[in-house]
Amino acid sequence: MRVRPTNTVTFSGGVLNAASNTVDTLADNNGPFVVGDGTAASGAVYEMAGSSGVHNFNGGGLVVTNNATLRGSGIVVGNVTNLGIFAPGIGAAVGTVLFSNNLVFGSSAVLNYHLGTSQDSVAISNNLTLAGTVNVTGGAGFGANVYTLFTYSNLVSSALAVGTLPGGFSATVSNDPATTRILLVVTAGGGGDPTAPRG
Repeated sequence: MRVRPTNTVTFSGGVLNAASNTVDTLADNNGPFVVGDGTAASGAVYEMAGSSGVHNFNGGGLVVTNNATLRGSGIVVGNVTNLGIFAPGIGAAVGTVLFSNNLVFGSSAVLNYHLGTSQDSVAISNNLTLAGTVNVTGGAGFGANVYTLFTYSNLVSSALAVGTLPGGFSATVSNDPATTRILLVVTAGGGGDPTAPRG
């Protein structure tokens, strides 16, 4: 998909499945490409359908509004602000996402990760501002361990809370500045959520 400089796009609902995408500079009145309209009824989904696809939002960047979703695998070019749902991969498949510019998660953001022997992988080449809540689905091999949620170049701030986990586990979010990683430290015991998917 390509959005030319003279075009504008309104994407307030449904699923946009794109193997790759280019939003030219000056498109959308030189503003961001916006997913959703911030209402509960919207539920708009931008789906990156391919691990090697490049989704280039140029100078305007990408904004995912409350209740909208960014999911899948690929390379994202341009600054990204996510106030909604972020889910690497599609369905039960793990995902790999590289953000080439700055990535900001607002306090309303919900991050849904698959962790285990195979797990989601997310890297940021520039600044990471982290907030919101992370929910975990346990895949094969999930257990008490240290999992990498993000690798980054520079961490601006981190205020990520832990939401749902598989039953019998608890977790905390930790920053490891020596290796520039945000970690989820999972330990046995604690409540967890017995209804959360596992295996």
